[in-house]
Amino acid sequence: MSERMEDLERLEAELEAGDRELLDTLAQGITKRRLSAAAIFFLESMKPLGWIGSQVMYFFQPIMRLVFSESSRYDRAARLLERRGTVELLLRRIEDHQVVFTEELEAQKLAARALKLEQKAAAKADKEARRAAKRSKGDVQPRA
Repeated sequence: MSERMEDLERLEAELEAGDRELLDTLAQGITKRRLSAAAIFFLESMKPLGWIGSQVMYFFQPIMRLVFSESSRYDRAARLLERRGTVELLLRRIEDHQVVFTEELEAQKLAARALKLEQKAAAKADKEARRAAKRSKGDVQPRA
């Protein structure tokens, strides 16, 4: 395994449960809003500036405390950005959540198609049953 991978695994192990939860929440929110591609592009290009980003977050902290009711998450995100490799961990989580999201979306599409086919088949069977009932009464001649 490469040294970089080992560093990331070590960082992952050092993270607190709340930090992991925050990264998962961020990744899940990004994928549910279908912003994975944009977020990955942005984070990949800004990866070297993670520490500077955390310092900017600290600079705007007084304003953000007024805007956000849960400032502890904001503080935690700023603290996470200070650590080298955290952006890479977030990128991995976004990619993992994107795979799951895509699979769920495909499953929903398949279920919708199956339901539509069932509804068509039921409508067709109902129509045939009504037609058969009319024929049995002698109202309608059989179709050729």
